[in-house]
Amino acid sequence: MKKHTGGKSSSGSDKKNRRAESSPLFHNLSQDFNSELNRANPDTVALQQMLIGFPPEFTRKVLEAAAVATPVQAFPFLQSLTVAADPALVFAAVQALSLIHTPTALNFLLQLEQETAPTDSVLRKEISRSLHRLRSAGVKADADVTVAAAGISGERRFHRAYLSNPDGAGHMNIVLVLLSPGGKYETASLLLSWQKGIMEMRLHSFNERQLAQYLAEWDLDRFGFRLVEIERDYFNYLVHHYARVNREQALPLPVEFSYWSKHMPEPAANYAQHPVYSRLDPNMIEQAGSLLRRQTNSLHATPETKGWILPLQEIADLCRKWQDRTQSKIILSPAYLQEFQMRLAGEALERVFTADYRRDYIDQLEMLAYVYSQTEQPHCARLALSVARDLAAGIRPADIPFCIDLALESLKFQVPAAAAEVPLALGP
Repeated sequence: MKKHTGGKSSSGSDKKNRRAESSPLFHNLSQDFNSELNRANPDTVALQQMLIGFPPEFTRKVLEAAAVATPVQAFPFLQSLTVAADPALVFAAVQALSLIHTPTALNFLLQLEQETAPTDSVLRKEISRSLHRLRSAGVKADADVTVAAAGISGERRFHRAYLSNPDGAGHMNIVLVLLSPGGKYETASLLLSWQKGIMEMRLHSFNERQLAQYLAEWDLDRFGFRLVEIERDYFNYLVHHYARVNREQALPLPVEFSYWSKHMPEPAANYAQHPVYSRLDPNMIEQAGSLLRRQTNSLHATPETKGWILPLQEIADLCRKWQDRTQSKIILSPAYLQEFQMRLAGEALERVFTADYRRDYIDQLEMLAYVYSQTEQPHCARLALSVARDLAAGIRPADIPFCIDLALESLKFQVPAAAAEVPLALGP
């Protein structure tokens, strides 16, 4: 996010603001916004939607103009914006509140400051700047006036948390849905990676119909991904587990993360064992180990494993060997070709499944098993856990049918990319 500089302005920013105010786009937006705001019963949802998609300076100037021209009407709307999903709207609201020179606005900002998490240092600084502007204008807090902050922390109620099936390359999505005081479903979607931690975060504000449409977009048949519900505490565990990867790798967290971190507290449990084992008996899987192992390659027929392949950078030279041999003008017997391909598959698995990769792959298989268990596929869940437990027990991947088929498909599928020395892009 662009760094906010509060009340300090340069000649460059002044010129930018003047250009914004003089543009027809700004004029039309401001006119429509004020028209709705000054109705007897303004539609706050419609007002917020008007601001979406415009440059931040447009949004800020529209809100500031409303705060100066009609402070009584603007104040409740600016209050509601302090819990918006878009951090830019939150900042613009805090800045505009500094122009409403009343004890009520000052008290509200004081309450907001108290309820903003200490980790939200950027937002806290902006609130402090707005408070300074109000005090500099001679506004004093009124001990008899108390204004509750619009739910920036505790008032958002938990609604649902979701987990997607993993993509086979160490990525998956988790989704948190909170119900805001205004009846909107504030939604955070996080893309997780076992190598890069929290890679991306997107925030949305939905009504009930829009939330249903958003969840329906996670279509397994169309995109290869689906969502299943998880406990909020386990969601929090995943957030903190993957955020730790960011810190260990010195990778920045998404800007949006700081605004929502208050809604993702430390988990109550340490999850030494994956929650899927509370749904499936690990002892039964252990006892049926060899029987289940022989069936594990059938998992590749399920849409949840669509696109699961080994990383090209580790096996590119083996893919080229595969291509050279299968396209040779020499007539090769089927038995020889099969033995050659199995040997390449074994070598690919030996390269890829290092101790770290094996550990992460076990986590991914347990996630997959959880998705199966939540979607009435208990046998597939047991098969996925069988592979995970075999890998954890130190069994060679080349002795696990699921892994062998994974390697064979990877070598065959990535031959064109290896020949061009460019990895194929997978996933929706």
